[in-house]
Amino acid sequence: AESRAQALAEELEQEQSASEDKAAASAALGQALSGMERAMGEVQRDTKAAIAKSDAALKAAESRAQALAEELEQEQSASEDKAAASAALGQALSGMERAMGEVQRDTKAAIAKSDAALKAAESRAQ
Repeated sequence: AESRAQALAEELEQEQSASEDKAAASAALGQALSGMERAMGEVQRDTKAAIAKSDAALKAAESRAQALAEELEQEQSASEDKAAASAALGQALSGMERAMGEVQRDTKAAIAKSDAALKAAESRAQ
């Protein structure tokens, strides 16, 4: 009976030890899972922050690109306006030169006609 009692006591002690080991392993697993959840939460938070930062940088870059495109378009339009104004000025100057040439030619013709008439009048007067 003592031997049997001793065997039962040892078996009970082994079961209690195994139960304590199981409880310790369960607690360690719980802590590990809690640590993993915390780490995953941090990764998720950091990822969201990085995405938000990236989105903000992308929006800023798009806004800057849009502003540069508008500025370039305005400069191109101004350049086209400048070219058109230069062409119009060139045409106006060409027209003025032509008109001045015509005035000069007509003036010379009028002077020549006047000289001829004056000579004819002088000739008749003599």
